Amino acid sequence: MVSETLDLDAHNKIAGDETESGLDRLALKLDSQSSTPLYRQLSQQLQDFIRTLKLMPGELLPSTRELASALNVSRKTICRCYEELLSQGFIQSEAGVGTFVSRGILSDGSATGELDFNSVERKLTNYVHRLLNRSMEPTNQGDHPELHFGAPPVSELPLNAWRQVLLKQLRKTELSQFYYDTEPFGYLPLRAALSSYLLRSRALKCEPEQLILFSHALSPLRLFAKIVLEPGDKVVVENPGFPFAREVFADSGATVIPVNVDDEGLCVQELEAIRESVKLVYVTPSHQDPTGAMMTLSRRTELLHWARTNNCFILEDDYDCELRYTGSQLPALMALDHSENVVYLGDMWKTLFPLVNIGYLVIPKGLIDVFTRVQSLSWAKFSTSLPFFDQLAVTEFLEEGFFERHVRKTRSTYAGRYRNLIVGLTRYFSGRIEYAKESASMQLLVRFDATLSDLKISETARAAGLAVVSTRSYYCDRSVDNEFLIAFVMYDEAEMMGRLKNWASLLFG
Repeated sequence: MVSETLDLDAHNKIAGDETESGLDRLALKLDSQSSTPLYRQLSQQLQDFIRTLKLMPGELLPSTRELASALNVSRKTICRCYEELLSQGFIQSEAGVGTFVSRGILSDGSATGELDFNSVERKLTNYVHRLLNRSMEPTNQGDHPELHFGAPPVSELPLNAWRQVLLKQLRKTELSQFYYDTEPFGYLPLRAALSSYLLRSRALKCEPEQLILFSHALSPLRLFAKIVLEPGDKVVVENPGFPFAREVFADSGATVIPVNVDDEGLCVQELEAIRESVKLVYVTPSHQDPTGAMMTLSRRTELLHWARTNNCFILEDDYDCELRYTGSQLPALMALDHSENVVYLGDMWKTLFPLVNIGYLVIPKGLIDVFTRVQSLSWAKFSTSLPFFDQLAVTEFLEEGFFERHVRKTRSTYAGRYRNLIVGLTRYFSGRIEYAKESASMQLLVRFDATLSDLKISETARAAGLAVVSTRSYYCDRSVDNEFLIAFVMYDEAEMMGRLKNWASLLFG
């Protein structure tokens, strides 16, 4: 099948004489010889029809089975197409009724939805064109409100302790103490408090002068890429792995090289097969995102040796290092490095957001002068530094032990909810599901058997009141099916068990 066209006759095959759908006015063409997957070809065509009002808001679409039969493709292809449109908001599904074009796509009904860049495209950069060509679908758990955007549930925030710190700072701080920050790396006492915390919690010995503070957890990643990467540089990323990091490196002009992960983390032996010079390896060793695997000590040693031999940077994203429920914690990768090849990226997103948002880099001493000049001679420090009062409050929060007490308390709470989730999955999904054996964070990776479609899994979970998202965006080729992240920390034991039971009955009943 080189090309298939859905015309009026095919539509009649779908809907008969009594049901009318906008597809009778359209010609859907799929080219099996194209490098673009069939589901993506169909998705792009339907998006165009929706944007241009050839398919009207609220219009009924054929079922996945009917459309697959009309186009002579597998139902799985149509399911993946509908899942993509559903995740982007182009369509909506109503249980027992059908799938419709979203009514909110063009709420005023006046625009065609077509964008004409002819008059301005010469003014736009290649970066903008890359963004315009990129799918608008969610890229990771931080894009999903049902997962609290990757932040802790409000019920677990240390509100009383944070209020105490804020009031204390307001009472004792004189106006003369406030100043326009001239320190390019941030408030020095806060950096000293963070360096002490990292020594206690991550065995990472660093001087306050090596720490750079940021007003957002993801800002350090962007700055590091800007300083280190040139167009054409090779960057190794985990596959599956954090999509935002992959996009940051690609936007810098670097060539991204995916390397597989297993139960021990990044497969370092695969690095030996790379014949080109690698500038940077990006890893999440404490909690591989999204599998949850922790890089073993032997793998860490292998990676450090490879980086030293190949004169390569390692960017260690210590993602969710505080929230681990199985196994023992290992020292940070940077704590084991003696060659100044590792840069450490940390944040407080998973523990304190939305009370405060803070990210930080720990850089080798040999890079202090470079980063100082970049921060001082550019506008970087003004767009990344924390407000001074927030820096005072976080300093107090660390120095008085509030932060570590909060981490211990939430880790204990989340561990209980994690164990309860495993009991529920074993009880209601035994034989139909696999889950990651290593766990951390606020979501658990699960894989369903191949008899279930992604669409049915997500729709039944939503109906049962559970927050699940596909991990497809974490994979470079987006080829994975039936793999999801289940959020669990926002539900107490009884609530989670009831929702899992309901989900299983909807999914298998």
